[in-house]
Amino acid sequence: MSKMADIGLLTGSAVSWWLGLLLATLHLWYLNVDRIQRTQDLFTRRLVYETLMVYLCATMWHETYSEMMNIIISIFRLDKYRPKTEDEKNTDFKFETHIYFDDAFTDDKDSRGRHLNKYALNLVEIFTEVYGIFTNINDEFFNKKQQIPEQNIIRTPYGGRLEVTMPHGNIITVHFKDKDLIRHKKRWSQVMYLYYLLGWKLMTKYYARYQKGEDGPEFRAEVEKEKQNTYILALDGDTDFQPAALMLLIDRLKMYPSVGAACGRIHPTGSGPAVWFQKFEYAISHWLQKTAEHVIGCVLCSPGCFSLFRAKALMDDNVMKKYSSKSMEASHYIQYDQGEDRWLCTLLLKQGWRVEYNAAADAFTNAPENFNELYNQRRRWGRPQWPM
Repeated sequence: MSKMADIGLLTGSAVSWWLGLLLATLHLWYLNVDRIQRTQDLFTRRLVYETLMVYLCATMWHETYSEMMNIIISIFRLDKYRPKTEDEKNTDFKFETHIYFDDAFTDDKDSRGRHLNKYALNLVEIFTEVYGIFTNINDEFFNKKQQIPEQNIIRTPYGGRLEVTMPHGNIITVHFKDKDLIRHKKRWSQVMYLYYLLGWKLMTKYYARYQKGEDGPEFRAEVEKEKQNTYILALDGDTDFQPAALMLLIDRLKMYPSVGAACGRIHPTGSGPAVWFQKFEYAISHWLQKTAEHVIGCVLCSPGCFSLFRAKALMDDNVMKKYSSKSMEASHYIQYDQGEDRWLCTLLLKQGWRVEYNAAADAFTNAPENFNELYNQRRRWGRPQWPM
């Protein structure tokens, strides 16, 4: 009897394995989105015949000087790659940069009111340093000049705003948030730029025309087209990337209209045993796992340090509105505030949008180098998966 049971168990396991292999093969064979192609077809530029709008949105808190230097150099590098021009016919995309700086103010005993803290002042200093580097980049190697970028400082209800004009005409807007005036933490910074860029900058002009009586098919098609061709690049305060990596993500969203978000391959940087462990872990749980998710079905979580989102997907029903929900229960604090990347991607997937992965779009981020930082990071990353 035991032999018959063993034979039946082995036969059932073999049949189940064969059926699983067959179903997986059929699933991959009939996918609408091409997965298995030649390298030159997957990772080469496509021609873009329409001018796209890309908003670079970075969130900062208390990053170190070197970490903030990485992302500012990356943004200035993109400014050199895509100078601002009035002729939209000869450019494939335009971009604006918005940095949302949490908890940027502190009390000053010697004066009235609140002033920028040391981290925010470091960012202002970095602008001057990087601006000088990119302004004198073609001069003699040891010819160092002090260059002050054009800046506008504006007082706002949430704190303050600094506008910096880069050497090639593009603008960086830094939103310094005062936690005594507005909600802080990363998710609320993301909600802030979603409603500001998509709800106000993108839709205000159409709402004004709608109030004047425009509401025909051509008007609605124009709105949908701009939503389809507007992207948001989510960045962390220490992300280092090249313009070519951004172009690959843009090509992915442009090529497949059903893709709501695409992420690149993240490389942890740093030194020490904790970083060594994370490099191995990223190779397994990020590069390998996301590749498997991309090929078999759909990526479940697009990391907020380097991901491109389509405006139309973010503005879909129950995405931005649900994402801006205030935490009212204990489980909400875990699901909403400690895992905002996975939460946002879950909302996109529930609306039928695809999330994909491009292994050729490389970006670099600083990894925690001691146990306390690593533990706090993994505590944030691990908890949000439980209520899902």
